[in-house]
Amino acid sequence: MLNKMEQTTNFANSKKRMIRMSAKGAPFVMTSEGKKQYSPKAAFRKNRNSGALRVLDSSNKGNIPKAIMPASLAGRKTRSNAGTKGARKTRSNKGMKRGPQASRGLADILAGRFNTPAPKVRKTRSNKGKSRAKVMVASPGGTVYRSKTAATRRKTVPKRLRANPFASLMMM
Repeated sequence: MLNKMEQTTNFANSKKRMIRMSAKGAPFVMTSEGKKQYSPKAAFRKNRNSGALRVLDSSNKGNIPKAIMPASLAGRKTRSNAGTKGARKTRSNKGMKRGPQASRGLADILAGRFNTPAPKVRKTRSNKGKSRAKVMVASPGGTVYRSKTAATRRKTVPKRLRANPFASLMMM
């Protein structure tokens, strides 16, 4: 049953469900489950005399409310610069070639633009999962490290040693 403020229009959607307007003016149809489905598009017009539904087309589009008018009947939008001479803006890259250039790919290869090295990925240990042996390694400088990896790991050079070419040897 319709609410007092809801009104049925003379239009139906593609499933021949009559389009109604809510109290706030929003169009909707009632689905087979009895729920409201909003923003329908008109596909049929109801004949006032016989009540028969007639397919909407450009010849009988008449006074369809804009909210339910299908895009095919809405017509073209007016341009934002309608009425002006319509002079086109010049491209910012005027003079540059447009579209795909067949020779570009070969030129990139010959110029070496794709010769980027593959990212380095660390190898997983062959004995992954097994606990490591506690091997202590002593460096020539007398420092003791947990492993050979820890001994050879790069460390930051203190400011006073940066000018010295043998600083890395002194860090051990």
